[in-house]
Amino acid sequence: MPILLAVLLLATAAHAAPAPESEWEPFPDGSTGQVTEFKGVDGLAIPAYVRKPAGPGPFPVIVLMHGGKYGKEATVGMGRVVKAPTEYFIKAGWVVYAADYRPAEKIAVVPIEFDDHRRGH
Repeated sequence: MPILLAVLLLATAAHAAPAPESEWEPFPDGSTGQVTEFKGVDGLAIPAYVRKPAGPGPFPVIVLMHGGKYGKEATVGMGRVVKAPTEYFIKAGWVVYAADYRPAEKIAVVPIEFDDHRRGH
């Protein structure tokens, strides 16, 4: 079961220009998504996937993190999945931001992870 970190934001990327619609992957439910990344505290690029419901927004945002350790495939898969929990948030009008962890040998949530996500979102 994924670890959920609920973060309510006013917009998905208040300080960034939205990507052109052609860069968004369409889903049968009308939502769209794209592979992206954010920068950790030391500039490390950390994979993410953002998926938004149909419509102009603004939308609230939930940050989802898969279980286990670093894995871009798991992160992208969580954002693209058309079943729970992602589909429930999309149907409710939420943006899903599936975020990864920094690469590490052991599975552990250490203080730098919190710093990465506080800075990256």
